[in-house]
Amino acid sequence: ARSQTLTSQNSSQYGVHISSNKVTLFVGDTYSAGNSSNTDFLVNPQNVLSTSLVGGSLDIVFQRLSGETNQSGTITITSSSTLKTKTVTIYKTGLVE
Repeated sequence: ARSQTLTSQNSSQYGVHISSNKVTLFVGDTYSAGNSSNTDFLVNPQNVLSTSLVGGSLDIVFQRLSGETNQSGTITITSSSTLKTKTVTIYKTGLVE
């Protein structure tokens, strides 16, 4: 989403919506569940996603030209089968680690 925003793909900005069973790439500054341009990535049912983003948001929207976001924070992925945990950090600059 960030790289598509930085390259101004289709002259748009992009974001990611996090839900319990999927992650959705969306076009624009607001997530709309029924939008035909959304791309869903299903989460393995054995994995649990939890978010800790600024403002309690479930959406991460990247700003055109700068790639920054107002929804910085973390997404934690926990496998119920292996009990391993991975944390994805989203910085205000838009970098994802």
